[in-house]
Amino acid sequence: TDNFPENTVFWFYLGAAQSAIKENEGAKNSLKKSLELNNTTNPQLTLMANSQLGDVLFSLGEKDKAFEMYEEVLALDANNEHILNNYAYFLSLEKKDLKKAFNMSQKLVNKYPDNPTYLDTHAWVLFQLERFEEARSFMEKALEKEDEPSGVMFEHYGDIMFKIGEKKIALDYWKRAKSMEDTSEFLTLKIKNKTYYE
Repeated sequence: TDNFPENTVFWFYLGAAQSAIKENEGAKNSLKKSLELNNTTNPQLTLMANSQLGDVLFSLGEKDKAFEMYEEVLALDANNEHILNNYAYFLSLEKKDLKKAFNMSQKLVNKYPDNPTYLDTHAWVLFQLERFEEARSFMEKALEKEDEPSGVMFEHYGDIMFKIGEKKIALDYWKRAKSMEDTSEFLTLKIKNKTYYE
């Protein structure tokens, strides 16, 4: 990094790379350095760096700061798909501002009705709103459109099915999720006790 001490773009890409490999503390510092050097001279880079920084801050547990970054990005770019998706999803995980989360995720599924990531997010927002049948239909579509569903998608589908009363199907999907990454800390308990935890 000594060779590029004042290069805004370099610091942005370094931060993005660190974020990709979950070096979140390093990513936070690199992205902040990029924003500091940029000082709003390149508005597009400001948007991209703030978006990345929001994700990194959420991963570090600085959730309110993450949401502030997302608000800053949306103030400049109200249709930023990355932010609409992540902000909606993270709000649903926190069970906060669910109406706002719903409006953001609905905007995406209306525009991209076949995008499995957006369908999954919308399903999870609906789940938190206890609209389980709607959540089920969006989650089924997400699983159908995704070539390689993640563990979290299988787990979410299991959670939805449990709430609908399809406990055997729920257990099957939780077991499928077990050998995969990105599942919740409660998955083992769900399988062991055949019940939903959050």
